[in-house]
Amino acid sequence: MAKNLSLQDLIIFENDDLMVVNKPPFLPTLDERSGNGASLIRLVKNELPDAQICHRLDKETSGAIIIAKNPETYRDVSIQFEKRQVNKVYHAIIQGTHHFDEKKIDLPILNLGKANVAIDRKEGKKALTF
Repeated sequence: MAKNLSLQDLIIFENDDLMVVNKPPFLPTLDERSGNGASLIRLVKNELPDAQICHRLDKETSGAIIIAKNPETYRDVSIQFEKRQVNKVYHAIIQGTHHFDEKKIDLPILNLGKANVAIDRKEGKKALTF
């Protein structure tokens, strides 16, 4: 990840309580995923020591991340994620030739840990439809 990465360059939205940043691919959200390299939380804490990241994206994934600037906002946003009140949209970019106009994936997924998931029709969470 580029050493000259600036938090200000990543901000999509900001108000007094939170900010939304565009996490680039290959930048871990948390320190424990970064080894000795950069992480989004470290970048944020350099400018906003009390800030907390409200959710994560995989290191390889780019996308919008919500950052709470105070404990009350962190709690409010976390509750919204916990109650599944947040609408998440994922887009995949694929390479090559494909013979379909639209593809719908609507299967329950189960987190097996260590970045592994499986289809589980009994216990899995409902996957998003693409």
